[in-house]
Amino acid sequence: MALESTTYINGLVATNPTGTDPKSQGDDHIRLVKSAIKNTFSGVTGEVTATHTELNYTDGVTSNIQTQMDLKAPLASPTFTGTPIAPTAAADTNTTQIATTAYVQTEIGSGTNAYGTRTVSTSEPSGGSDGDIWYRYET
Repeated sequence: MALESTTYINGLVATNPTGTDPKSQGDDHIRLVKSAIKNTFSGVTGEVTATHTELNYTDGVTSNIQTQMDLKAPLASPTFTGTPIAPTAAADTNTTQIATTAYVQTEIGSGTNAYGTRTVSTSEPSGGSDGDIWYRYET
């Protein structure tokens, strides 16, 4: 059988060399395989130490991984878009976790009680006394 020819690994024929090929062609087959490997991985100039599992992590990656990571929000002071959601804390939670609007509405309640009318607003009140805590709640 004549020696196959290819440039890249995907052109190698798994059934070659056949058992009837002369042994004198063995070195030609080895050179062909080496050439196909070098052409396929032309950018690899040193040892590849990634495991097959690590290489499989890149399956489906369509562009530079660092570029994709750079498009994600940073962990410190992220900017959210759309309508971000978070779990609602249990009543009377007093931690640094995020307070959702549902939590705030539950904690504030509605209307007037023994402590007066409750109001939540982004506007600063006019007047008041030092030490007053001001918030406004309207339905």
